[in-house]
Amino acid sequence: MNIKWNAAEFELEEKADVIFSNAVFHWIDADRQEKLAANLAAQLKPGGELVCEFGGKGCAETVHASLEKNFAKRGLSYTREFYFPTIGEYAPILERHGFRVEYAVLFDRPTVQSTEDGLRDWILMFDKKPFEGLSEQTAKEIIDETVEELRNVLFADGRWIVDYVRIRIKPADPCRIKRKKEKRSHVGAYERPAESGRHIRRVAGHDPLVLSSGCHGGCICD
Repeated sequence: MNIKWNAAEFELEEKADVIFSNAVFHWIDADRQEKLAANLAAQLKPGGELVCEFGGKGCAETVHASLEKNFAKRGLSYTREFYFPTIGEYAPILERHGFRVEYAVLFDRPTVQSTEDGLRDWILMFDKKPFEGLSEQTAKEIIDETVEELRNVLFADGRWIVDYVRIRIKPADPCRIKRKKEKRSHVGAYERPAESGRHIRRVAGHDPLVLSSGCHGGCICD
């Protein structure tokens, strides 16, 4: 089943135990991130969990910086449509809407492109907005220049590799933390936050809601 929703506005008939999201949040404008977090919290059962991974600060910056320079050479403005925050920027958004962030990491994840002309194909697929309104010739010239400029930077062993950066977060609902501590208080134990891979396996018995952009690579359960 392939269900498509607006992530900041959807409403479930039955609340979810877990919401898992891969490569979605960076497509949502910065001014809608608060609404997104509030809606995700509203769609979880008490004690439910959100596990997510998305583009972080510096994601594909080598490509964006080169494109921005080549736009500027022609007196054009390059529109950066992605939202790539730091952990320090994003964790407070989740916390304001009732999530307790147990685990967060920002990491480089260089991503090999699957096609022979990988960088050009990546730009044409994922970075369309800056080229809206440009002539085909101007767009081609900008992309050609960018590809050649970055050939010695992002091309190796016959493959294009885009410099992805990812944020991986496992926030937990405060109600779950409270119950967990109460349940274990008789032994004075504290449960160490699970690593992301183990966490996914532990909740596999539930029916999680999965939000995905369909972007290749970067699955949190790798």
